Amino acid sequence: MALIVFIIHSCLRACTPMLRTIVLLPPLLSLAASSGCAADVWTRQEAVAWHGEYAAASPGYGPLRYRGTDAGHHHFIIRALDEWVVMRVPVDELQLEDVRPLARYSGEDYPGYYAVDPQNGFTRIND
Repeated sequence: MALIVFIIHSCLRACTPMLRTIVLLPPLLSLAASSGCAADVWTRQEAVAWHGEYAAASPGYGPLRYRGTDAGHHHFIIRALDEWVVMRVPVDELQLEDVRPLARYSGEDYPGYYAVDPQNGFTRIND
């Protein structure tokens, strides 16, 4: 592994800045596209576990907000430090008391209808 890193490092040092950009840009864009900002389908258990491990234990996270429901998923969003984490949970895995149509981002700090507590059955909370 160290040999591969050394070879890549040596090749990139010898390359022109334009060639470095061409070589490095696709992997970097791939990493950015797969970050927590991208919408992702989560199981109910995954959402509860993630929230319990990260968001519930950190003051840097905002509340998990319910954004609405489409034909197949309940949509949630949370501000996680300096990025947004978007969660889509299949409708058949989670029943909510107050189901609403999917809200679009409107420039608010926390877009969505209301905050929920995944640790307590995704019940609505006051925020």
